[in-house]
Amino acid sequence: PMCVEAVLAAFVPGADVAVATPVVAASDRQVAQLRADRRAGRIGGTTAVFGPGGDALYFSKEVLPSGARGRGLVYQHIGVYAYTPEALTRYVAWPRGRLERAEGLEQLRFLENGQPIRCVEVAAGPRGFWELNNPTDLPVVETILQAEGQAEGVE
Repeated sequence: PMCVEAVLAAFVPGADVAVATPVVAASDRQVAQLRADRRAGRIGGTTAVFGPGGDALYFSKEVLPSGARGRGLVYQHIGVYAYTPEALTRYVAWPRGRLERAEGLEQLRFLENGQPIRCVEVAAGPRGFWELNNPTDLPVVETILQAEGQAEGVE
């Protein structure tokens, strides 16, 4: 729910937002794990790079910015989107672009055609954030869910 509410809040009158998507600051541990996954040939989590106003500059399955260390520099993209009807109509009319094909990321079609995407930062919350993209992600997600269950008194 935090992602949906935050993304929808980007569509305030006068904001000139047609597409929005949530991102979460990656912890040092997450950045290290994303890099270890890449070295091992596991491709999963997508990172987002955005400018001071929040508009996306690029999305990649690589860890970007490549030399970044620490929280607040690497952001993981959460695959939720909100669109205006007009933006979605334009999207389906455009052909897949070379960056979309190269990265395997559908949101790059917007950027390749000059349509800004507003990145909305959301907090990871007390349980953290990790995507389930590879079999090696399962223990990480299970640990997060177990910690959450214990915090709520669920065994």
